[in-house]
Amino acid sequence: MNNVAIYGGSFSPPHIGHVICAQYVISTQDIDKIIIVPCNQHAFNKQLFDFDLRLKMCEYNFENIKNVEVSDIEKQLGGTYYTIRTLEYFKSSYPNWNLHLIVGEDIVNSSEIKKWKNYDEIEKLAKLIVLPRSKFKYH
Repeated sequence: MNNVAIYGGSFSPPHIGHVICAQYVISTQDIDKIIIVPCNQHAFNKQLFDFDLRLKMCEYNFENIKNVEVSDIEKQLGGTYYTIRTLEYFKSSYPNWNLHLIVGEDIVNSSEIKKWKNYDEIEKLAKLIVLPRSKFKYH
């Protein structure tokens, strides 16, 4: 197992869209495992449900997808969630892994990704898997 995708986010709450994304990546990409990483504290101060509740909801929502696991690494690391920190942790802990990072196209196509801490280093640590977003607007 060398190709591992990190799927981080607030997951507040995790929903069917997150599950579909994970299933899609496992089914269509050369990925051996996806690690779901709910953030401990959001970098942009987004209000979140309690971490342990979000962790349990993620475990429940992703439990039936083969090769998908949920990690509490952000709680272990403590403090504010930064994607770069999570990637650095996995890269140093598992140097033989080829890391990938699952992100939505809305993040990549907006200015938000440029606000991420050490964004220029992220793509050096992990290849991006960019998932399309629907253009459909709910009213």
